[in-house]
Amino acid sequence: MNIELLVIGPSATTTTGSLLRPYNIWYTLKGLNTMNVRYLPITYPVEVLLNIRSIIRSNIIIISGVSPWISAMILIVSRLLGKCVILDVHGSPYYEHIMSGRVRIIRELLLYVNEYISYRLSTNIIVASRGLIGILRKYFRVRLNKRLYVLPNSISYLFMKIIRPLMGIDRRLLWNVLLKPKLNVGMDNNDTKIVISPLPDVFIGNLIAYDTLINMIRELRSNNIRIIITGIRKELKRIDNLIINVGYLPYIDYIALLLNAQAILLPYPSNSVCGGVRNKVLEAGYCGVPLISTKNGVLHLDAKGWIHYIPLEEVKLSNLLINIDTDAIKSISENMRMLILEKYLPNYFSRNLLTILREILRRRFRKPLYKLGNY
Repeated sequence: MNIELLVIGPSATTTTGSLLRPYNIWYTLKGLNTMNVRYLPITYPVEVLLNIRSIIRSNIIIISGVSPWISAMILIVSRLLGKCVILDVHGSPYYEHIMSGRVRIIRELLLYVNEYISYRLSTNIIVASRGLIGILRKYFRVRLNKRLYVLPNSISYLFMKIIRPLMGIDRRLLWNVLLKPKLNVGMDNNDTKIVISPLPDVFIGNLIAYDTLINMIRELRSNNIRIIITGIRKELKRIDNLIINVGYLPYIDYIALLLNAQAILLPYPSNSVCGGVRNKVLEAGYCGVPLISTKNGVLHLDAKGWIHYIPLEEVKLSNLLINIDTDAIKSISENMRMLILEKYLPNYFSRNLLTILREILRRRFRKPLYKLGNY
């Protein structure tokens, strides 16, 4: 009899970093001949009760990318039913909130309680980085034992499915046919240098980076540079002659925009933290787009300043953007691309995930896990 495995994650109506990791988990496991794997999107707590039958019929549940309150509710219900529940942790919302300096006591308390419940009730915990282990131990007293595993982020399978055909299309054609009619920003890509700053407003760290970016525009004085902000769920508007907010873009449009960019700008200050390697960094690196970032923007990545990325703290941004097409910058971008190809492709994620699940299955069911294909 096959094992019933349920992956619970965010809805796919909008594609964010919270969705890409559970998608990688589902995609890795969906073809295994020892499992029947299903994906259950949950956005609101009430949906946990509406989908109780799916939880009851599952042997293993993997929770990934949902809010702490939904995670806690799923775990309470699942453990009452005696289920094996694996909690996949991308980051700690409580830690990120207190680091931001935005004091909201009630919200902090709710985040802490729900995270604490989730960590305590989970059968096993998978974290996106070793740095997260320290946070879980310090703030939530999660013990470092055999129920805790590290699974670093990687490029997503969804990104690979989209990028491969797009890379075979002329980039000017992508801009004129796919992007220009939708963005309607009135600029010619032939003469204008496009810099992307992807800052989805679903994460508090991005909101902090957004404020930092707005303060940086005083430094920029150029008629042929446009910084395009994506991920802010507001209507398209021009914030300044140099900065344009295009709001949320469908994933395929964002990737097409990335292919047309001369650089990606990540102005994360020291109080803007994350739990794993940021997807936007991996995606830009794979596309060979120069990365201009603070040290906090490349957290948990094996990258070095001036070798893999351009340290924002050490440059005058206006001068850098004017001269972004130099051979030295291209060499840095190529180094980052090689790093991504060596360590952060989705097949590495799959291998690590399958290794973790084999160990969990041996303990729980004493049954082998066969992998699909050659990862």
